[in-house]
Amino acid sequence: MSIELPEGEKMLVSLDDVRFISWNPDKGRLLEKARGKKSRRQLAEEIKDLGGSCSHQNIKNLEYGMSEMVSVEVLQSVCSALNIHMAKFVEIYCVVKIVPGNNSAN
Repeated sequence: MSIELPEGEKMLVSLDDVRFISWNPDKGRLLEKARGKKSRRQLAEEIKDLGGSCSHQNIKNLEYGMSEMVSVEVLQSVCSALNIHMAKFVEIYCVVKIVPGNNSAN
């Protein structure tokens, strides 16, 4: 199902409701560059030490653009271990704080 929005409009969706982010070879190259000289195994260990889960093989698949999607949980873990923001891989138009008990974002 596709939702047609007027040109220039974006939809605000809670990250809690998103499970996967689309992935492509360009994002893989960004990940490889962000990893720098750190080995994939070392990055996987750092992710594990932070309580996340991502194998060195999964990191390789992401870098080579062999994955079409990555879970938000894995991407957050990778970004935490590399000390970078998810905005490096996804467009973020705004960040809003929702007041508890107020489900509307105006």
